[in-house]
Amino acid sequence: MLTQDEFTDYKADYSVYAKTSSEDSYGNAQFTYSETATATIHVMWNPVTDEAAIAEYGERVRKMKQCVLYGDAAISEHDRVVIGDVPYTIVSIMPYNTHRLVRVERS
Repeated sequence: MLTQDEFTDYKADYSVYAKTSSEDSYGNAQFTYSETATATIHVMWNPVTDEAAIAEYGERVRKMKQCVLYGDAAISEHDRVVIGDVPYTIVSIMPYNTHRLVRVERS
């Protein structure tokens, strides 16, 4: 499959933290991220540079990265990934036949 077994020197494990919600005493939604990782993904991050993404996100692409994700890791939009020491929020997951394209934005 494409690059699943390629570029192993550039891939690393990244922890994913799920976004959870609860209600405060007034009935308002409170959003937090889990304290422990809910999934681990083994990927290589790249800058977002394609014309469609630039048209969709505009200047935000400067704070974005993307990766190709194989497997069935349980991740969803709005989850958080820590790249280096910087938290990124998953803004889109595009499924394809063999993989998913995941885009994240620096929080």
